[in-house]
Amino acid sequence: MRIAVISDVHANLPALRAALADIKAAAPDAIVSCGDLAAGPLPGPAIGLLRGLDVPVHCVRGNADRGMVDAFDGTSTPLPPTKTTSGPAPS
Repeated sequence: MRIAVISDVHANLPALRAALADIKAAAPDAIVSCGDLAAGPLPGPAIGLLRGLDVPVHCVRGNADRGMVDAFDGTSTPLPPTKTTSGPAPS
């Protein structure tokens, strides 16, 4: 069995298309995405592109994907505010 592996696409559709062109030439039996697929500029088209392939695609949810889903669901915990200081920057 031939398996193609992709990772950290971050919804970069042009990069995903380029990677899939190379993957298609290798004729894998399946594709595995190791996470961070959808969190980025074009999540819908990136997911749609993978869903339309003729080979099975298996996705592991990455930390950025998890954060995106949590934000959508309203379950994310906001980051604490960063501390700011006044005066000159430290040297």
